[in-house]
Amino acid sequence: MTRAAFGLALLLVTSGCEAERVKTAERGKALAHAAEIASGVASSLRCVDDAWPVYAHDEQRSGASSGCCKGPLSPLWRFEPPPKPPRNARTFHAVVTRDAVYVSGVIGESPSVFALDLEGKPLWTFDSHVDITRHEWPSFVLDRVVLNDDGLYILDSRSGEQEVNRGLDSWGQVITNGRNLLAVNTWYIAGPKTFVGALEVGGAPLWKKHEYGLVREDVLDRLGGIALAGERVLFAPNYAPSPGAGVYACAAGDGAELWRAETIPKSHLSVAGESAYLFERPDGEPMPTLVARDVEHGKRRWTFQAESSEATAPLAAGSRILFRERGGGVVAVRRGEGTLAWRAQLSLPEASDVAWATSQAAALGSGTLVAVDGTELVVLSLADGSVEWRGRPSSLSGAVHSPVVAGGRVYVVDRAGVAALGCAP
Repeated sequence: MTRAAFGLALLLVTSGCEAERVKTAERGKALAHAAEIASGVASSLRCVDDAWPVYAHDEQRSGASSGCCKGPLSPLWRFEPPPKPPRNARTFHAVVTRDAVYVSGVIGESPSVFALDLEGKPLWTFDSHVDITRHEWPSFVLDRVVLNDDGLYILDSRSGEQEVNRGLDSWGQVITNGRNLLAVNTWYIAGPKTFVGALEVGGAPLWKKHEYGLVREDVLDRLGGIALAGERVLFAPNYAPSPGAGVYACAAGDGAELWRAETIPKSHLSVAGESAYLFERPDGEPMPTLVARDVEHGKRRWTFQAESSEATAPLAAGSRILFRERGGGVVAVRRGEGTLAWRAQLSLPEASDVAWATSQAAALGSGTLVAVDGTELVVLSLADGSVEWRGRPSSLSGAVHSPVVAGGRVYVVDRAGVAALGCAP
């Protein structure tokens, strides 16, 4: 609808002479319809051709794109990595830039990256030739592709050539503050100890904190969640053994500790406004709780009693915080006050056996949520959780997971490869 037509719709509803001829109930319906028209026009004006360059979309781990996506979702292309005999290949997670798709996976047991153009054509492949994967997400940061999976690999985004070799035995998330890399190591074997820290884009360490490890395999961080809140790096480790677990804020520049909260994180964290959101289980409490913490001091703002089915970060989509509950349903909590906004009854995603698999992605421009519902995909309204579309595009194979919304498309990963799906205009 054009702006002129939109204005005419409002005029017909609100003009005095017309209003006199419309009964009160009919006027209410007409106003509601005009509001619906206004919402549709506003959505079309605010859709942004957004990328999805890192796990959970951004350094705040919002899980929300500013783009748009409505159903039905239609197949565009799929990519299945070819084997390198005798080694087979598999995909884990995809991130999307304005001109490429970078997919993490393995060739044999070796962590790898497959680069594709936006039509699914292979551009290059990186094969680490090492042997332990923890299914990490790739990151497109500072014009490089970075994979921290049995080694921190910093790759030229155009050629896939390895710019820096930081050695083996490192796993975890990587983000950027626009100047440097911010990374974690979640497992001490024979390389670096577990840590959270900053590195130059060339890989040289700038600072490291929370370094643990004395003998091979004596420390494992089950989560290793990091997010950025301004110039604060928020870190939520859950160690085995557990001493040292908690939520921490460090200065991005030098790693100085700003605050700490002694608790047991049960999920990665996300940041929106002045708060960080994650699931925690404080010592002595039987159940995990969704917690909102002030990013400046670490104090609790509110709690919402619930248990998530995932260890990935809660979505921060506008005024809502969303997560998947134990039975698979999507729960939306009001971000400001921590009260229930709505609940949508969905099934748990079919098991994918991929660590750090996500099951939902928000498209703020269209006010929608793309979620995995059993073996299907569903598009929900962010306003009230109502189902706008449900289906299973024919190009999918097996369990689907890790949806991302970018450039008017949804990209999902399944057992055999990655699929690009077109959103309705």
